[in-house]
Parts: sequence; C-alpha cells; structure tokens
Amino acid sequence: MLNRMGNPGDSLTLALSARKAIKSLMAIENGGPGDATLEAAGKDIVRALEALDTGGPIFANLTAPTGFCESYGRIQILKEVGSAIGDAGYRERLLSATAVMGEQEARNRDIKFTIDFFTAVESRAMRNYNQASSSRS
Repeated sequence: MLNRMGNPGDSLTLALSARKAIKSLMAIENGGPGDATLEAAGKDIVRALEALDTGGPIFANLTAPTGFCESYGRIQILKEVGSAIGDAGYRERLLSATAVMGEQEARNRDIKFTIDFFTAVESRAMRNYNQASSSRS
C-alpha cells in the first residue's frame, strides 16, 4: 500500500485521535454523557469524505481541529478504512454514534460499529507510522 502520509507524526496523531474516540465511545456505551468534541469530529469526517468524493473543498467546512481531518493523508486513511468496511451506510452510522443526542438502541448498535471503524483507523495509521519510521532509518 502506498504511504500517503508525508510526516510520520501525522499518522501518529491520527492513531491517537482514533484511540481517544474509541475511549469516548466506550464511555457513552456504558451510560456516560455524549461528547461534543466527538460529535464535531464525526461531522467533520463525514464532510471531508463527502468533499473528497465530490471534488469539493475538503477543508472548507471543518469545524475545529479534531486530529482526524487536518491533512489529506489523514482523510485518505479514513476513506480507505470506510471503503474496506463495505457498509454503504457507514457515514450515517458514524454520525449516529457520535451524536450527543439520539435514540439509544440504534445508537448503541452504531457505537459498536463505530468503535470497529476507529479501531481500524488506528491500526492503519499505526501501520503507516511504523512503515514511515522504519524507511527513514
């Protein structure tokens, strides 16, 4: 696989952001409150992926730095993971799981799916980080 992450630190930032999202989702799944930062990240991820698909401006509609969409390489990893999942509705499920408010039963199902999504993002980003780090040695 082609390493699109020019800076190994960029991959590491994405992996750490994914780990933080997983922890937040697990807390929500166990009855914790919603997380506005996680909700913003979910919206930004979906906006960036849609812009990438349509050829629109990728960074124009992002709300705040979340560690997921600050570079093209990070967004490309998110897209690769989403494509590998094979679920056409994964973006909607991501939005549902990261929303501060929502119907609990559907949200819990989407949280499990989204934890798997972010776990795959973390794994892919760490693999890119390790490859980039070893190739610079």
